[in-house]
Amino acid sequence: MITHTKVSVTKEMFAKRNEHNSRIAKLDGAKAKKLITAIKNRAQGSDSFKDAKMILDDQYPANLRSNDTDGKTAIKMLQRAIIHSVRSPEEAKEWETQIDTIEKQ
Repeated sequence: MITHTKVSVTKEMFAKRNEHNSRIAKLDGAKAKKLITAIKNRAQGSDSFKDAKMILDDQYPANLRSNDTDGKTAIKMLQRAIIHSVRSPEEAKEWETQIDTIEKQ
């Protein structure tokens, strides 16, 4: 179960999650799908990505991914995953690094 902490509910963490969600909203669908793949691939070494993978596996299964031709659902699922899985500045930084990488591709 994903829980939040005193740190995760601070104004700073809300702002960081909102910043990440805004950046994800600007991705094209193909990049959003690449970000999902990157997060799933890195889930073993990251609590945030592990939680995000759990959310994505449950709410964005393979059949939904294959029907998501424009990637708009991928964007919504990533935004949902960030809200529920990023609880610390370190986790926010992990997401930031992954978003940076995808944006540059």
